[in-house]
Amino acid sequence: MEFIIDNDFFSKAISDVNRAVTSKTPFPILTGIKTADESGLTLVGSNSDIVIETIIPLMNDGVKVLEVCIPGSVVVSAKYLSEIVKKLPGKIHIKVDEKQVVTIQSDDIVTKLYGFHADDYPSLPKIDEDKYIKIPSVELLEIIKQTVFAVSKSESRPVLTGVNMLFKAQRLKCVATNSQRLA
Repeated sequence: MEFIIDNDFFSKAISDVNRAVTSKTPFPILTGIKTADESGLTLVGSNSDIVIETIIPLMNDGVKVLEVCIPGSVVVSAKYLSEIVKKLPGKIHIKVDEKQVVTIQSDDIVTKLYGFHADDYPSLPKIDEDKYIKIPSVELLEIIKQTVFAVSKSESRPVLTGVNMLFKAQRLKCVATNSQRLA
């Protein structure tokens, strides 16, 4: 994998994706950001509860911001990648070898990081885009307010720490309980 990217776009995308990444996880691979390039650069960060994905296109407003030399993917530590990219001066040239060693170069600065195999990163759930409902945000907020008070605060029974959202026949039904309250 090899690509050259504008520092501003890369830095912003990393900071956006980094919001989902946590250092307190039982899976070390989730402390990283998965990158994969096809028609652009896709950055994915997750903490097993939420996933943030951002795509950097090859062109932005007629200006070339990304040049993909060799497509591929790798998982890189979000903490280190974020700190390194913030401090780099110009365009960033990234290469990944077959041993998952990531070389980051900008002007005269060269840094190497060890990455994980991208195949080990959990896959994103597939969303069926044919099935959806439209609901005004005010109504959705009201539904959440009416149910979220009944959600369990205790982590001992994780299934009760969320709101069950059922989509059926153009209707949305939300249910929450902590085994004493039901909404």
